[in-house]
Amino acid sequence: SLGAHIDKFRTLFAGSSQNRGQPEPIILKASVVMMQMFSWLLATFLCCFLAVAFSVEEGTGKFEPWLHELWSKEGHPHDPAPEDAPLELRISKGFGPNGYSKVRVSPISHQLEEFTDLKFSYRQQFKHRWTENFLHSTLMDLKPGANKLIVGGRDVVVDLPVENEGIRGVFWSDPCISSKWINCKYGERFQVYNRSIDMLNTVYKDPSMNFFSILGDNFYDQTGEITKTIFSRLSADVKRRFLLMVNGNHDNWVCGRPQCATARDNFGIGQMQYYAADTAASILPPQDDVNFYDFSANPDDGRNFSTSWPNTG
Repeated sequence: SLGAHIDKFRTLFAGSSQNRGQPEPIILKASVVMMQMFSWLLATFLCCFLAVAFSVEEGTGKFEPWLHELWSKEGHPHDPAPEDAPLELRISKGFGPNGYSKVRVSPISHQLEEFTDLKFSYRQQFKHRWTENFLHSTLMDLKPGANKLIVGGRDVVVDLPVENEGIRGVFWSDPCISSKWINCKYGERFQVYNRSIDMLNTVYKDPSMNFFSILGDNFYDQTGEITKTIFSRLSADVKRRFLLMVNGNHDNWVCGRPQCATARDNFGIGQMQYYAADTAASILPPQDDVNFYDFSANPDDGRNFSTSWPNTG
């Protein structure tokens, strides 16, 4: 126990005062004890951290009144977007072996679109989850610096940093705005929705910004409604930057672990398509630059909801 380590530490120094005339490696012994104490404390911290990370309080099962009020004014996220709405665009770096110049450009819509200004090699309805959406995507060769594109009649500038130079961006992790799926204790209290959107839209006015990264447990969203509510209010300046997304345990199973998985879970499949990352699957046959996702595992086949699906990239 920790108390035993402390007693041992005291005994070492008490013994040293009684035997000052004898050469004894007090510093070495003390260092060993300190390392043991540190290891114990670290193990305790990790156990507490993992316990918190893998257990969240169950949600209410209902969206908050403020979200319903917002949707009544601005439209439900599953409704077709207005014609003047910002283009839902994802810019992601090509997977490493594809080469530094490779960039994946991917607009998302509520139907298959005919983009006459840019040819998209992938044009498909979302599969398995969040299927009200359609993904258009292509892998392009861009040069370092400003690359001017036209996507859906809109000017888009993609700035590819010079290779091996520094980059600037914002990292998010575990953002939540609603308690429908899990208990989002501080979402309303800290006004996470409005403040987060205002922060991103302000920061990315700065032309020196390169990327935005969201590192897992992305809004604790099973249906895509929360995610689309957030992204629909992000500016074109945010969406033209490189997006890096990491899949979290709560993106696979909203409760956080396979033992409590249900048929409603997303298994990261909706997010995989919505964030349009160029994943490792894109270089593994039979995938290629066109069919860059692996949909071979259907979460609804066999109803084995506790499995971690490899197609989430």
